[in-house]
Amino acid sequence: MRAVGDKQRGATRPEFDRSINIDFQGAKITSDTGFLLMREMDQRFNIIGGVESLIDDPRSSRHTDHSLLQLLRQRVYQFAAGYEDCNDRLAERGV
Repeated sequence: MRAVGDKQRGATRPEFDRSINIDFQGAKITSDTGFLLMREMDQRFNIIGGVESLIDDPRSSRHTDHSLLQLLRQRVYQFAAGYEDCNDRLAERGV
């Protein structure tokens, strides 16, 4: 046993568990990953934002939770994903 202040000889090697845990139970996956690219393209070229600028929004800002741009993006993306209406999307999410 070393006394406090004694120098240690040789290199110290950390020990760690080298075992690998593999889980074949599966995981939650999504088929909507292509929409990340769609969102990036939309943001880069301002596609939906350009459409939004052409639409007059008569709603009062006091009574709205989501901007017109948010609503348009949600609607366009869900159509592109194959959800015909918002009810399909809500049903999938368990709402």
